[in-house]
Amino acid sequence: MSSTCQKSKEGYHTYINFVNKSDKVVVFGLRATYKGLCRIDGKNSTYKFRPYKSYIEDNLIYEEPLEIYIVDSSKFNEPYVFYDCDSIYIKNDILKCFSLTLDDLKQSDFTITYP
Repeated sequence: MSSTCQKSKEGYHTYINFVNKSDKVVVFGLRATYKGLCRIDGKNSTYKFRPYKSYIEDNLIYEEPLEIYIVDSSKFNEPYVFYDCDSIYIKNDILKCFSLTLDDLKQSDFTITYP
């Protein structure tokens, strides 16, 4: 039996802290795609968010910025239902959208606060 484990890298991050300071219940999530269709996957409340299975630094060094959506929970797409990507703002009440680079996340100490 064999397995490989990713060793911890000092100064590398796996989580983004999300803090909701508004009086609304909001969803913090990412756009998920499947066969050319989209939905927003996310969770309510304040929590630690893991956008990748590996370190954030390893993923954002070459990729496009990470797009994070803050959505009013009263108008949030149905879970597990994908729709035309052009409808993302129709199926959800998006309160704010972040497009974050690795430098943006480092400057915020890997914490996003809403509002």
